[in-house]
Amino acid sequence: MLSISLIKDSKTALSYYEKDNYYTAKGDDPNVQGQWYGKTADALGLSGSVDKEQFKDLMDGKLPDGTALGRWRNGAREHTPGWDLTFSAPKSVSLMYELAGDQRVLEAHQTAIKAAVGWLEDNATSIHKKGFLERKTEETGNLAVALFDHDTNRNQDPQLHTHAVMLNVTQCDDGRFLSLYSKPVFQQKMTGGNVYRATLAQELQKAGYQTEQTHTDSRFEISGIETKVIDAFSTRRQDIEADMKDRGTEGPEAAEESALRTRSRKENLDRSDLAAAWKARANEIGFDAGKHVALASDRAPLAGHDTQRDALNAAISRLSEREAVFTHAKLVGQVLADGMGKLGIKDAERLIRDEQKSGGLYASQLSEQKAWTTKEADKQERRINQTMNAGQDAVESLMSLKKLDLELKDTTLGDGQKNAIKMMLSGKDQFVGVLGRPGTGKTFMLNKARELYERHGYTMVGMASNAGAAGQLSESAGLEAKTLARHLIDAGKEIYRRKNELTAAQRLEERDEMRQVWVVDEASQVNNRDLSRLASMSRMLGARVVFVGDPQQLGAIEAGKPFTRMLDTGLRHTELDDIRRQSKSEHISAIRSVIAGDVSGAMQTLSDQTREIADSSDRLKAIVDTWTKLEDRDNAMVITSRQATKNVLNDQMREVLRKEGKLAGERQTGQFTTVFNSRANLKLSSTYNVGDTVRFNQDAKSIGVKNGEYLNVVGTDEKPIPCTFRAGTSPSTGIQEKSAPDSNNPHSYLEPASLRSPKARLSSGYVTTLSSGYATDNGLQ
Repeated sequence: MLSISLIKDSKTALSYYEKDNYYTAKGDDPNVQGQWYGKTADALGLSGSVDKEQFKDLMDGKLPDGTALGRWRNGAREHTPGWDLTFSAPKSVSLMYELAGDQRVLEAHQTAIKAAVGWLEDNATSIHKKGFLERKTEETGNLAVALFDHDTNRNQDPQLHTHAVMLNVTQCDDGRFLSLYSKPVFQQKMTGGNVYRATLAQELQKAGYQTEQTHTDSRFEISGIETKVIDAFSTRRQDIEADMKDRGTEGPEAAEESALRTRSRKENLDRSDLAAAWKARANEIGFDAGKHVALASDRAPLAGHDTQRDALNAAISRLSEREAVFTHAKLVGQVLADGMGKLGIKDAERLIRDEQKSGGLYASQLSEQKAWTTKEADKQERRINQTMNAGQDAVESLMSLKKLDLELKDTTLGDGQKNAIKMMLSGKDQFVGVLGRPGTGKTFMLNKARELYERHGYTMVGMASNAGAAGQLSESAGLEAKTLARHLIDAGKEIYRRKNELTAAQRLEERDEMRQVWVVDEASQVNNRDLSRLASMSRMLGARVVFVGDPQQLGAIEAGKPFTRMLDTGLRHTELDDIRRQSKSEHISAIRSVIAGDVSGAMQTLSDQTREIADSSDRLKAIVDTWTKLEDRDNAMVITSRQATKNVLNDQMREVLRKEGKLAGERQTGQFTTVFNSRANLKLSSTYNVGDTVRFNQDAKSIGVKNGEYLNVVGTDEKPIPCTFRAGTSPSTGIQEKSAPDSNNPHSYLEPASLRSPKARLSSGYVTTLSSGYATDNGLQ
């Protein structure tokens, strides 16, 4: 993996590296350790070992040619020294180097480091230059990096890793050395990490090791090394996970916080004592590292793989499912992840070029980054644009502005709400948009619009992405509302009826008499596919469509941001900007700051009404304490951004209710929650973990499984051995594994060949895990 952290000053950096004994890679002289790498290093005359004093000067921005980097502020020069890019090898790789002494593993790691740093150098290095009107970005393609190898973590476990210290300097086209624009490096972090892993996996395979992917994010281990061995030498990770569990947190940011909280001072123990301790631990669990090295040495390198194309297809499928346009770096990283160990960075780049030539990928741009879109996404966007253009001046105006002014004169509607109603009823466009900011009274406006439409014989039909939002829309605006998915099904049935039961003349007559107004609430959540279908159906059926939403609040879960694009490309729209939900001036001011993107300003406005608690455990306790003291808990809302935090708060609040005697007849049931977020993951054996439950959403006749059945995963293997399933019962009664094949249940101990690794052809299963809560299952379309 790759992590990046800022180095604040040269003194801290030097003491950090010295204290943690990073100057022990080569030689006996403590002043010359580490190795230089990068084109900027070459241009500065830096090569070979890193000299301590010169390294300090460079971190201070003092270059060998006399250049002093940084900016002057208040009479002093300020300079950011650089960044620490830490590349950590998988635990099994560290064990082969540390316990078995296989130097080929170290060489593979070092080769992978240079490949990753080289890719970042070519794709993520640039500077900012002041232009005539704005800053310009110039790509430089060169870096100066000092590589320091290290082989233990703070718990003195074997952990091969390298600190690639990236100096804050690069050479621009005119030969000058300037400070880096660091944002692209952080943007390409994931891809850089995947380049490292992919190269490492290939180099290990050349040395005779076999690798197996353990997670869908490209993590892998050397085959044959059991999980218990990995866990026995991963005490640092266990400390971090235990702290996260105690605090009820999850995710990368929480892991970084826990890493700092549990970080102990690193001690440099005698190497012989450390090796003896590792050997004793290995003997205790029956692990013979030398056996794995011997097997690798006797094994010929793996032959070339014929699955590289599959990796590209999986990557495109995975990314296009969530985004209509994705960056080149993200695509490269995903191809490497989906083909981990089967292809390298040059293979990934070649596959992408070939796909572009064949018309499967179209070049695009995201801000300053090179990007791609698929043929299907491009087709959907074109279809949406064509439909929107065809809807301009396509319907009759229902009321004149003069009549509307009289109708709305004595109402409590604000100017923004009145303008929205005027646009909807006086305009001639079939498609219009209402930009509804938070608290601006959109449902109150829709309720009045509904009354006016009904006078003209129109029915207003509402729809939203989920049932809860649809219900709220129905209740607040007084109109019939349903989910967008349900509406698309119903509209499709109506189109089918007209096509098959009516003549062309009758279809045209019904279309002209169609008197429906479709209101799409939270339109910014609608993806390209659904909006394309909705727009086409409305044209076929003759319905008017009002899109209501706010792109700054909510975005589409799946690919595309069609509402935002429509607003930018000519959709007739108006904005609700009168804050009506809040009455206090400071609340209104804070909301306006949020709308303008000034979140810091909003928090400053509310500073006397908010309390910041840095420690997450203390913060959760304060929330529960505050909630406990409320007189009206039923109308209180507790908001948290993390699932794990939600579970902790729920548990603690239930405990309060138990002590108060307000909980009776409690029972625990199982809840199924998704454990992956992409259909492409269904085809990867690394998706399935022992203990997961798979729900089939359609018949799988080849393996004898029916729609709606639940099967438990009891084993997976990276070798050509089928994944093994045992039959499970309905989630309402809990999942129960059968201990032996049951003649009455042909699905016990299923070993479906369609789930063979490294790729499974399962297309309808839904992997879930059992946790506390209530039973639910949305299925997978």
